[in-house]
Amino acid sequence: MELKTVHLYAGIDLHTLHDSRHVSNRLSINLCVPLQADTVTPYALLGEILGRSSQKYPTFAALNRRLYDLYGSFYDCRVSSLGDCQVLTLMVQGIDDRFCLEKEPLLTQLADFLCDMLLCPCADQNGFDAQLVEVEKKNQRDEIAAQLNNKRAWALQRAREQVFCGQPAAIPRLGWAETLDAITPASLYSSYRRLLREASIHIIVSGSGALSQVEEPLCRRLSAITADRRPLSICHHSVPTAPEKTEQLEEMQMNQTKLVFCLAPCPPFTAQQYGAVRVAMALLGSTPFSRLFVNVREKESLCYYCDGRYNRLNGLTTIDLGLDYKDCARAEKAVMEQIQALQAGDFSDSEIEDTKKYLLGGFASMGDSLGELDPWYLAQIIEGRCQSPEQAADQVRRATREEMVTVYRSLKPILRYTLAEEQHPEKE
Repeated sequence: MELKTVHLYAGIDLHTLHDSRHVSNRLSINLCVPLQADTVTPYALLGEILGRSSQKYPTFAALNRRLYDLYGSFYDCRVSSLGDCQVLTLMVQGIDDRFCLEKEPLLTQLADFLCDMLLCPCADQNGFDAQLVEVEKKNQRDEIAAQLNNKRAWALQRAREQVFCGQPAAIPRLGWAETLDAITPASLYSSYRRLLREASIHIIVSGSGALSQVEEPLCRRLSAITADRRPLSICHHSVPTAPEKTEQLEEMQMNQTKLVFCLAPCPPFTAQQYGAVRVAMALLGSTPFSRLFVNVREKESLCYYCDGRYNRLNGLTTIDLGLDYKDCARAEKAVMEQIQALQAGDFSDSEIEDTKKYLLGGFASMGDSLGELDPWYLAQIIEGRCQSPEQAADQVRRATREEMVTVYRSLKPILRYTLAEEQHPEKE
C-alpha cells in the first residue's frame, strides 16, 4: 500500500492509502502544532468540544442520528502527543460506497461530515457555548486527576518530566488542571481560531475509496480557512538529559512500587539503525520472551511486570517495573545484568530470529487494520519520513548481531526513578 500525497493549500496536505481489500474507508484530519505550555490545555479541551457537537449537530443525539444515517459510521476526536508535537485528530470511518444500498457517495459525505465537525462548531460572536465549555472543563479536570489512579503511567510521566525538564517533551498531553480556570468560552474560541491558523494539517484517507471522491469537497470546505493561515513548522528538539539527581524517589499512597529506568542513546540513533533498534529493544523488553520478562520476572520473580520501550521521536528508552519496594535493589541489579550481557553480545541466533519473527508478524498484519495504518503513517509524516510497514519490515530482516550490539552499547543510564508507597520498609 503506497502513500500518495496531494498538496491542497499552504500547510494542508492530503495523503491517501488505497487498498481494494478493505470494505471500509477511514478519514482523519490531523491538526499538528508544537507542544507549548500556553496552548496545550486549551487545545486538549478543544478535542472534547469538537468531538461532541457542531452547528449542524448541536446535541449528542443529533450527532448520533447523523452517524446512523451514514450507515453506522464511527466518529472520534482526540488529542495526542507525538514527540514535540501536539495533535488534534478528528476521525470518521464508514463502509465503502459499493456496499451502500443505493450506491450513494458515502465517502464524499463522510468528508463533508468531518469538515462540519471541524469548521462549524457550536459557537457565536461570544465564543463557544458556555454550558458546554463548563461541562468539558470539568471532564478534563477529572481526567487529569484520574491520571494519578494509573500509577504505572504516572510514574513514566514523572520520569519523562525529569529527563526532559524545560523541554516540550515534558509537557503532559492534557495540560494542567490549574490552567483550566482561566479558560472562558471567548478565550477558547480564540484558541480554536489560532489552531486553525497555525496547525500543519495532514488529512489521511485510507481504504478502498478513490481520491477523486474526497479531494473536491475537502478543497472546497478548507478554502474557508486559508486566508490568514501561518502554519508553524514541527521540529523535534527535545533531548533526554540526565537531571541533577539521577536517582529520585517519590512517595504516594499506593500498594505497588513503580521503578523506571531512563536511558539515552549516545550517540543518537540514525534512521539507518532503526531496524536494529527495533529488534534490539524487542529482545530487551518488548516481547513475551524478552530478556527482562524471562529473567527478571519469570526466573527471579522480582516484579509483577517489566517492559522496555524506545521512543523514536524523543530518543528516550524506558524500562519500567511494578514490584515490592524490598526488591528494588535486586531488580535494578538484575536489569543492569541483562543490559550488560546484551552489550557483550551474549544472546543467541535463535533469540534474534524469534524476535524478528515476532516483529515481522506485527508488520504483516498492519495492512489489515486501517486503525493501525492511519496512526503509523501520521507518526512517519510528523517525523519527516514516509517509511511503509513493508520497508520497516525489510530493515528488521537485515538487522545484524553487530548492529544490535552497537545499539545496546549506545544506551547510557540517565535516571532511576522510584514511585513508592508512603510506608515502604525503609521508613518503618
